[in-house]
Amino acid sequence: MHTTLFRAALGLGLACAAWGVGLAYQRLRYRVLDAEDASQLARARAGEPSQGWLASVRRQAPRGMVSAATLGALQELGLIEPELAERASKAAQGYNPSVVRSLVPWLPLCALAVAAVWAQPLVGGAHALNAPAALVYTLSFALVGMADARFRIVPIPFLVPLAASALVAFPWVSPLSMAVSMGVFAGVLWAASKAFEGTFMRPGVCGTGDVLIMAVIFATLVATPTAPVMGTFLGAFVAGCAALMLHYSRGRKLTLGGFTMLRVPLGPAAALAAIACVAVV
Repeated sequence: MHTTLFRAALGLGLACAAWGVGLAYQRLRYRVLDAEDASQLARARAGEPSQGWLASVRRQAPRGMVSAATLGALQELGLIEPELAERASKAAQGYNPSVVRSLVPWLPLCALAVAAVWAQPLVGGAHALNAPAALVYTLSFALVGMADARFRIVPIPFLVPLAASALVAFPWVSPLSMAVSMGVFAGVLWAASKAFEGTFMRPGVCGTGDVLIMAVIFATLVATPTAPVMGTFLGAFVAGCAALMLHYSRGRKLTLGGFTMLRVPLGPAAALAAIACVAVV
């Protein structure tokens, strides 16, 4: 009884600590974005606007990635269309969400990341995980999902522990074999993304961060090619992607062009699938 309570308290503490790291990263990222906006607005007021930055603002504003203050300043300067500013104004209200809004969806995912490792001997049990490395693995995935959902990027500070922990979290596979598998899958996914980009003349569906996290997952699946693991991954990943598509396509007509321009982040779906897989290894 005492052991169970201790593990539950430890797990909750680890989940809260990981969520705090993710929240701290988001706050830092917003400070960086706000500083960049201020610098670019100063250039624009001096008559030297950056066309690359303006193009980025036009892409990101409808997704809530640009603050209302920046949109208002650009409209006053005549650098964006009033229609765009009006269309993006509602999305801008969700820029830099409060701690409470950040807490609701992501703390449970961090808790699930710990629970999957704790439950693995009972649910899976076919192999013995390296528990400390597996915790880093699942919690890194939770942080990747948390960051990618908001910023459409997978931060290097989370990718490094993710890849490193994957090398040793599964003791039945040698670190060298796992590293080679990751490299091969990363190369194949990157080539496929570039082929898509060249064929349809549109940005690739997968960014660099998406390629790397999927390479880690595929290497893990190859290391444990059992029906429960494969089925769990496919089910969780498809469900996660469907939920993300519904969320990010609200109010949009999904033609082929519209689909490829959505730039839906794969991080949250990949994180959910990878965490679920650990429980049934």
